[in-house]
Amino acid sequence: MSTPGPNSPYNPYAAPPQGPPQGPPPAQGWGAPQAQPPGAPGYGVPPQQGVPGGQPWGAAVPVPAQGEPKNSAVAILTGLAVAVVVGVVYAFIVKATEREFNYAVIGIAALVGFTIGKLGGRNPVLPFFGSLFAVVGLLVGEFLATAMLISDKATKYGVELSTMDVFTKHSGVLVDAWKDDFDAYSVLFIVVGLIVGFTTTKKAGDS
Repeated sequence: MSTPGPNSPYNPYAAPPQGPPQGPPPAQGWGAPQAQPPGAPGYGVPPQQGVPGGQPWGAAVPVPAQGEPKNSAVAILTGLAVAVVVGVVYAFIVKATEREFNYAVIGIAALVGFTIGKLGGRNPVLPFFGSLFAVVGLLVGEFLATAMLISDKATKYGVELSTMDVFTKHSGVLVDAWKDDFDAYSVLFIVVGLIVGFTTTKKAGDS
């Protein structure tokens, strides 16, 4: 009688047949390659190219939001109007106190420059208008105040002379009276008004 072989199906001591492994795969150790999902960059899959900022090709590039457009013409006209109004207010102050305040040009220049800069934005031409209109506001105040003072003095002497008559009929007298009060300090504050008007307009436009 022959002895069954070790792998014979009739051998009761033979090892059971090996089948496919059951259960989850063994855990992978540190440094072992990890499974990649389909389409992910890895071995055999080229990485996605994109534009700067991590956007893939074809994606819409975000555009920075822009502020409302500025209108230079409106800024210039408004600045001129502010200069005239502030000049008129200054003229009434001079008439009430019978004193000139040359340093008032700083306040006039600040108001005019701020108005033009805020309405006009970063237009490089606007600071020159802010500088010019600051002096215009000062001169409007000085000439108007001088005309009102001449009218008041004429009335005291029994002469009916309105402020408008001083401008229209006696403009030579008005200019001569203004020149009498014009001195080195007047020139200094005009220069200050030019500088303050320019810088204030530029800073307001940049902000």
